[in-house]
Amino acid sequence: MYLQKSNSFFNKNVFINSFFIFFCSRAFIAILMYFFLDKYDSRFFSFTDLDYYNSGQLSIFSPNYFYAKLIQFIGYNNESIHDLFFLLLSSLISIIVVTPYIKIASKICTKKQSYIFSFLLGSHPYIVLYSLKLDSSLFPLIVISFFNFYLFNQNNKNYLFLIFLNTFCLIFRNSLLPFSILIYIFFFLKRKSFSNFQKFIIYISLLVVSFIFFSQFGYGLEYVNQNFGCFSQKSIENFLRSMFGQNISSYLSYIFTPVVHLFLNLGAREAISAYCFSLPTEIAPSNFINILTTFIFFSLHFYLLLKIIYLVLNNFSLTQMSILIPFSILLPTLYGSAHMRYLLPLMPMLLLWQFISKETILNNPKIQKQNME
Repeated sequence: MYLQKSNSFFNKNVFINSFFIFFCSRAFIAILMYFFLDKYDSRFFSFTDLDYYNSGQLSIFSPNYFYAKLIQFIGYNNESIHDLFFLLLSSLISIIVVTPYIKIASKICTKKQSYIFSFLLGSHPYIVLYSLKLDSSLFPLIVISFFNFYLFNQNNKNYLFLIFLNTFCLIFRNSLLPFSILIYIFFFLKRKSFSNFQKFIIYISLLVVSFIFFSQFGYGLEYVNQNFGCFSQKSIENFLRSMFGQNISSYLSYIFTPVVHLFLNLGAREAISAYCFSLPTEIAPSNFINILTTFIFFSLHFYLLLKIIYLVLNNFSLTQMSILIPFSILLPTLYGSAHMRYLLPLMPMLLLWQFISKETILNNPKIQKQNME
């Protein structure tokens, strides 16, 4: 896919206006969160994983080892998380990371659609909340952002940068492993005109990916087999046993668990995976608000997911299937712990593709050419 050609001056103005809408809506929601977030979470603004990453008891085989070393190096912990420097730094990085989405929207969408998308991107409360944290989810967010840019600007130069960027971010976030494998399978085989130097870069990145894969393999097995919280495979099996008996419930649990975990990814906050929907008051002061927001988030993300799947299947081809590659980061969560933070890197993409129609793709001759290959 390639971005459609259009008047550069018009696109520049649309991009600037879209970015302004995005920035203002994000700032407004961030201010609202400052005053009202404690109604949703009594802890106000916390990042419990920081205690683990700063424990100093990690090895190369621990999850996201290099991310832990990074935040230890810069002094990012639960005591400094509220420092103005880190709040501004994380906000700035998150704005830069999602800017390619605004660029794409200003190019291929109508002016009205671009403005609406920018508003939704800036006002999505979960995205805004995590834009204030230097969470490891930032790294897959970076890669998937550029991946979407690459989909509309496919050439060897952008592919190599995607490979480099993905390899760099994979070092800090292991959830990119399925994505890393698929971008080689789907794209490397289609690109036949690499220079020797370009091939060298790709092979080096493959070595890094292989190293991360083997260093994280043990944790990966532990992750997908853990029985954490009330929605684990074992908990679902115990629930089904009362209705179907011991033998069949074991098999059914392997079928229902991915479905349940997908639903959790679409709308459940992290605490729900541990405490179910009746959260302690020290975490959720209002159970009604907790249930309501969970339903709203799930409904929104479920609709957005169905829309992009429909777009792909309605014009089915290998090129179209590649649009769904980023969703591979959710594969481990289908049996491991699952909650909405795993969906975070995909949220801007889900919002963007609601404004990309089948006609937008079919009317682009360069896309048609790729679909025929």
